[in-house]
Amino acid sequence: MFLYQNILIAAASLIALYALSIVSAPLYPHDLLSYFILGASSIYLFIRGIILNKQKKRVSSMFVLGSSLIAIVFLFEYQYILANNQGIDPAVFKQNLNHAIVVYNAFRFFFLAMCAAVFIKELYEAIRDFA
Repeated sequence: MFLYQNILIAAASLIALYALSIVSAPLYPHDLLSYFILGASSIYLFIRGIILNKQKKRVSSMFVLGSSLIAIVFLFEYQYILANNQGIDPAVFKQNLNHAIVVYNAFRFFFLAMCAAVFIKELYEAIRDFA
């Protein structure tokens, strides 16, 4: 593989991670474009996680795979919660939904930070090996 390809792959991974971090916010106004960006960046990061797993970088692949799946899993959970709120007091429901959003954001920021560290390390190593 050419050395500049490693730099491009690491940079593309950081761009996909940035796009995922922008559109994975739970209160983001989700339109069709944001769902497309979420899906594309999640698929790209999922593939990068599988590649990292094949390269025997298990911890890095765990963070990348988790980061790629957490937003999509939360969207399904959010739809399930909204569909099954019959018989619950609206104030209690809103409070419980806020707790779910706080927990999601805590995990999301942790996974995004770890994933950013993985990709910054990859970019550093690619630039170091290029020179």
